[in-house]
Amino acid sequence: MKRLGLLSLLCLLWAAVSSAQEEFTAGQLKLRSDIETFLKEEGYVPEIDSDGDIKFKKEGKVYYIEVSKVDTAPMYVRTYKFYTYSESFTKEKIVKALEKTNLKKGVKVLCFDSSYYYQSEQYLNNAETFKFTFYKLLSQLDAVQEQVAEICSE
Repeated sequence: MKRLGLLSLLCLLWAAVSSAQEEFTAGQLKLRSDIETFLKEEGYVPEIDSDGDIKFKKEGKVYYIEVSKVDTAPMYVRTYKFYTYSESFTKEKIVKALEKTNLKKGVKVLCFDSSYYYQSEQYLNNAETFKFTFYKLLSQLDAVQEQVAEICSE
């Protein structure tokens, strides 16, 4: 009986911790807000999407910036863009491209069942490092995307 009571208590604690991680901390919200403000200052029109990511466009391409709700000091930030597979960019072709693109780059290509991502990751304490690296990250995301397109067209 004691074990059942202890197990129930542990389940309740786990549920409380899990639900607490579904909300942003004040630091995470500030980081996201500072990044959003930076994007506005740079002439972009960022918006917060349904799952809390910052979404913006540059030259017709859609980018996302995710501030993780898990990591708090430093905070995990992922800059990415995603696509669904097509006739030209099948999962098999993208997987083949991974061998060359994921070796030495700060941008990684990830394949999932119905989509693939180009992403870069950072751990930050504030938005200053993000601001400093922002244009280089976008450049690297685009360069890897071009490299994948080249490999897929072979």
